[in-house]
Amino acid sequence: MIQAVPSGHRTKCLIIDAAEIRPSHDAGSRAILDMSQVLSEIGFDVTFLWENSPDFNDVLASSDAKFALVNRPSLFNRVCARVSDRMKIIYLAHDLHTLRLERELALNNRLSSASVRAMRLLEQVAFEKCSLALLPSKVEADFVREVWGAKNVEHLNYFHFAQTEISESIGKKLVFVGGQAHSPNADGVGWFITRILPSLQSNFPELEVVIVGSWLDDFKKSASLLGVKFTGLIDEETLSKTLVSSTIGIAPLRFGAGVKRKVLDYLNHGLPVVSTSIGVEGMTDSGSPPPGLLMADSEKDWISAISHLLENTESRQVLGSEGVKFIRANYSREVMADTLKKLLGSI
Repeated sequence: MIQAVPSGHRTKCLIIDAAEIRPSHDAGSRAILDMSQVLSEIGFDVTFLWENSPDFNDVLASSDAKFALVNRPSLFNRVCARVSDRMKIIYLAHDLHTLRLERELALNNRLSSASVRAMRLLEQVAFEKCSLALLPSKVEADFVREVWGAKNVEHLNYFHFAQTEISESIGKKLVFVGGQAHSPNADGVGWFITRILPSLQSNFPELEVVIVGSWLDDFKKSASLLGVKFTGLIDEETLSKTLVSSTIGIAPLRFGAGVKRKVLDYLNHGLPVVSTSIGVEGMTDSGSPPPGLLMADSEKDWISAISHLLENTESRQVLGSEGVKFIRANYSREVMADTLKKLLGSI
């Protein structure tokens, strides 16, 4: 139980982003919402401030907040130039952008190496100038400290989950959560549909695939020919019902960085998960994969892992139970509150 703080003893805090957060659209927005709720509960008077607001500069200049939590490396550098020394600037790094872009470049060569170098510079400046930097992955926090030599970099589990209805993992329905605008999602779903799904459908003709999130009509039309269903953007309650009615959660991500909320949400709902190593990176302090899932990186291993789970009810139930226990122990509201108290109390 989190102890409430009297209103007269609350510390003022800004949360700054480029535009208003949209928790139903992306995991980054959901992380900010989760964090703002816990900050409020542990004694902070939280005010959101969007850079695209007409009065952004005036509000920022007149604010007497002790802390400002700032998202995105480019935004951090713009904000840092506008605030006085009296305000502590905390950099919320939702993932290590440079790592994600380097992996994307290595996979498909669609990015320029110059763009990766520019992002590395932006991130390095942000880590250097901030009073404290937070990363959701301990692996990435350790990398920034040890390889880039940054100080005041800490690990924080960005998400918390309430206990919810648990999937019985019956039937033969795969679910993926994520929008096309995030390039790892677009690449991963395209790879899964074209290279893995046809083999699965030949062995399991009744197999269903449901994709939650915003996707372009042309892609939905072509994927629908293979029997893939799209829900579009849905609210939290509907998403929960969709996960509960599914059999397996999938994360076929071939590049990326940070911690994938979709995988944690699958586990929270008792779904067994099949994921690439990228999809489960950073979820444990040891760097090892969390319980509750099967890891697969090749097309052959993906087909084998999903086939095994579809054919083995007991395996699905064991993995589902292990995943729920992992989330309860590591991604609760109380865990986030305790960590934030320690980290913010030290600066």
